[in-house]
Amino acid sequence: MKIIFGILLAGTAASLAATACGDMDSIHEQYSGRPEKIYIGRVDSLKAHGGLNRTMLSWYMNSDPKIDSTVIYWNFRQDSLVKPFVRTTPGMQKDSVFIEGLGEGNFNFEVYNRNVEGLYSMTQTVSGHVYGDAYMNGLRQRAISSVAVTPNAETQSNSIEIVWGDADMLNAYSEIVYTEKSTGKRETIHVTSEKDPANQALVTKFDDVGNVLGDESSSFEVVCYYIPEKGACDTIPKRYAKQFLTYVSTGSRVQYTGGKAGNPIAWSNYGKILQRANDNTYDCNFIGGWGANAINLFRLTIKEDNTVDMVGYYGNYSWTLTNTDGTVSTYDPETKSFDLKYTVITNASGDYTEVQEKVSPRY
Repeated sequence: MKIIFGILLAGTAASLAATACGDMDSIHEQYSGRPEKIYIGRVDSLKAHGGLNRTMLSWYMNSDPKIDSTVIYWNFRQDSLVKPFVRTTPGMQKDSVFIEGLGEGNFNFEVYNRNVEGLYSMTQTVSGHVYGDAYMNGLRQRAISSVAVTPNAETQSNSIEIVWGDADMLNAYSEIVYTEKSTGKRETIHVTSEKDPANQALVTKFDDVGNVLGDESSSFEVVCYYIPEKGACDTIPKRYAKQFLTYVSTGSRVQYTGGKAGNPIAWSNYGKILQRANDNTYDCNFIGGWGANAINLFRLTIKEDNTVDMVGYYGNYSWTLTNTDGTVSTYDPETKSFDLKYTVITNASGDYTEVQEKVSPRY
């Protein structure tokens, strides 16, 4: 019985071996006539470097002498470019290309090499982000803690001192660009983003700045540059214009307490600073002849007919400033002067002061 079982087992094994050999022979016959697939060298260490409405792809070429160009696809292979390759050194060689005119968002890139004979490499892929208006609009300008403006009567210009707040982590550096009043030259001041080792506030001073309301040459521009990602191919600018003007006011005010008018108080040539907020809108740092209150600011908006609207606060956010009823405040575009009439709530009891003042350029 054992002998019969052994004979059967040996026969089964021989049959299986014969079948396996037959399958291998069949596979060999199926592919033996096909040519071997040949690839040229592929790109290595492929990276995407985000920029402003563009990206830069960088990679390394190996020593394969057959490489003639690099083909790049994106946007689901609807867009492409071919980058010719010129070898300048044996062995590994770095190469790169800018892809311009891209919309903001994420992109996937497919990259392979080819030669003049039509051979190509295996494909490499990389993803990258392109930055645009949405990113720039979301950036915060570097904070300015304070601005001191000092008039210079001899040159009829201003000296400006800026105290900066801390820079954002992505803020690489900033620039102040302004026009010298005396020469008309554009000057640029580089502002570092590095913190002072002694933790002192960063201060920037510059002179010879004009003092004409609405004049671009009397403004200075602050441009903050941001690096959106490590290895980015562009620094992204965030621009904003500032204008600080030295003015003087002459006027009078009457305090109403419990509805009764007090004695008029007059002042003349009281120094003030106007700061441009946006088109035709300026902030004034002092109300009337007061300058000691913690919150003391009002905004003047010049309308098309040269009348002026005003809003503001005095001493407390609930103590408001508005145009006086039944009066009209005006702006004279020839002299750049304001004739203002406004009412200020001065305490929690609702007492108020009516102010009339002429606000004129220092020069």
